Amino acid sequence: MKSKFRKKILLVLKSNNRKKMSSAVTRKLITRYLVIDSGDRDRSLYPNPNNYRIHLDEKVGTIYKNIDSISLFSGIFPHQGNITQEPYLLLHVNELTGGTFDASNVHADNAFAIIQLDKPIESGYFLNIKPDTRSFILPSGFLNLTTLATLTISILDKDGNLFNFGNDDAPPSNARKELQHTLVFEIKCWENVLHR
Repeated sequence: MKSKFRKKILLVLKSNNRKKMSSAVTRKLITRYLVIDSGDRDRSLYPNPNNYRIHLDEKVGTIYKNIDSISLFSGIFPHQGNITQEPYLLLHVNELTGGTFDASNVHADNAFAIIQLDKPIESGYFLNIKPDTRSFILPSGFLNLTTLATLTISILDKDGNLFNFGNDDAPPSNARKELQHTLVFEIKCWENVLHR
């Protein structure tokens, strides 16, 4: 008889604890900034900084889950080749496709972002993405994505050709700094927050 009574008490206590825990947890939209440097790619597989894949769990130490939206926040590009002669560059991210643009240019139609570059400060240095360039946001409805574990990035010219920043295929030496670009993505994720 005592054991039945004890089991009932334990069940009631467990039930009460679950109710307290569920009321103490809320979902909150958290903003994260993901910085991708093309110099961090596996250069034995991806010798050129215009086309590569980054495994986020290996390089960043995280996989993004419960994504609400993703946008290109900022970026820096090397002043190489004829980059200042391009009206814009196209950023393709294989994992982030979903009809961002309706465009007459088929290459822009499939792009994650159309990148307009600011004027160079000096030749041979780096260019920022124009600050007045619109933020390109992919809401979760376009993503069809529950987790983001890799980014497969291609930088194309207006005609859909990989933009040639130069060859950087000499591992194990360090990546040539003057050929690398940096992209900063703003990622908004839903996370459970425990209130005490």
